[in-house]
Amino acid sequence: MLHNYFGCRFRCELLPIFLTDSKLRNQELIQTTMALGNFNDYSSREYGQLQRDLDRYTRMMKEMKKDLTYIFKKIKTLKEKTQEKYPYEYAQMVQEMRGNNVEEEEDS
Repeated sequence: MLHNYFGCRFRCELLPIFLTDSKLRNQELIQTTMALGNFNDYSSREYGQLQRDLDRYTRMMKEMKKDLTYIFKKIKTLKEKTQEKYPYEYAQMVQEMRGNNVEEEEDS
């Protein structure tokens, strides 16, 4: 029947070679599919861990921003109180600080 289907004996003799080749290709595809499946599982686990880390770092950064905002507000309040209580000394200190900044820039 195969002989009639392929039309000649030469082609029928090649059929076992084609079947063997097809089996090898099928095994390669199965192995590749398994490797890709394992890689996808690994990637999924790693992505999940990285996502949790990113969420944790994001929360930490937001908390740090709140803390720094609070600290800068406190510094501003202390600065204003110092300026009100000791205006002369405050002005003198600001002038000295500006002078130090100019000297530092000239040294650079």
